[in-house]
Amino acid sequence: MKLPFKKEDFLGNVRSGNKRENNSPRNLSYFDVHLDNYTSEYSVALFKSVTQENPSQLEIMPIDNIIVTNEIYTKNFKCKGYLGKATRIIGNEGKQECTCNEENCKYFMEGKCVKVGRLYFRLKGALDKGIWCYSTKSRGIKYIENYLNLMIEKGVDITKSYFLLQLNAKTGKSGKVYVPDIKLIDSNENKTPKNTKNSKQNLPQKLSQNQNSKSQNTNKNLFQYIGGKMIVYNNQKIPQLVLQNPKKEKTIVHMNQASKKDLLKLNKGTVIEITKLSKDKNNTIFLTDYNILRAVPRKESNIENKKAV
Repeated sequence: MKLPFKKEDFLGNVRSGNKRENNSPRNLSYFDVHLDNYTSEYSVALFKSVTQENPSQLEIMPIDNIIVTNEIYTKNFKCKGYLGKATRIIGNEGKQECTCNEENCKYFMEGKCVKVGRLYFRLKGALDKGIWCYSTKSRGIKYIENYLNLMIEKGVDITKSYFLLQLNAKTGKSGKVYVPDIKLIDSNENKTPKNTKNSKQNLPQKLSQNQNSKSQNTNKNLFQYIGGKMIVYNNQKIPQLVLQNPKKEKTIVHMNQASKKDLLKLNKGTVIEITKLSKDKNNTIFLTDYNILRAVPRKESNIENKKAV
């Protein structure tokens, strides 16, 4: 199944569920972005920069209606069907192409095959950054599909309109669950959900200078990379970096073998959120881990091999 966007435009997954320690599924009352095979530290930080903590509403711009597939994923049997066609793998056999017909499929009738809905969208506050995917197996699939089809029938261009994606409490077989639903935001409605920051579309590109006062007061670990050099420390060459906080106060940090190194591939002006610092016996500060909130690429890729600026 070919997706309606370029692979490099994909930012990652937005979820409303996770797994408990015993690996059983857990339904969340809010949207969550965390690291996985398709979601990076950058995407996690970007999502947090344009939403408040644990948002139950997101203001989005879909790139298409929700895509619904029929899927089975077990150790020895995998099958994914879409628009009447399916790709199936049984055991160690190769891929097989077959038809996907719910009425004649024993796996679907036995409840072994489930519907999965994936809604691809751009997020307000980061429209130009890329595309997110929200997936669900709940009854919200039909809610979203029917509503967006209705808007299309009314002449609404859903790819250029803002919608409120929200989680609503429902009563399920196991108690309270949170089901996704969607609605069009028209000119008479408040265009900023109560759980979304009122930020400009290009906020992630201007975090170092134009972040709102609330973010300045609450995020003490926000720094801009303004320069650095290679120094000799304990008979080894290591990077020494100069960081500056929103109050223009400078901090000198270093990198060792345990440090995350991708900052060295970026240029001055890059904005990071420090998540972990360490000190050695000489009280030298080392930057161990961080989130990149705004990356400024280098014009020359080989500079980092010569110096850390």
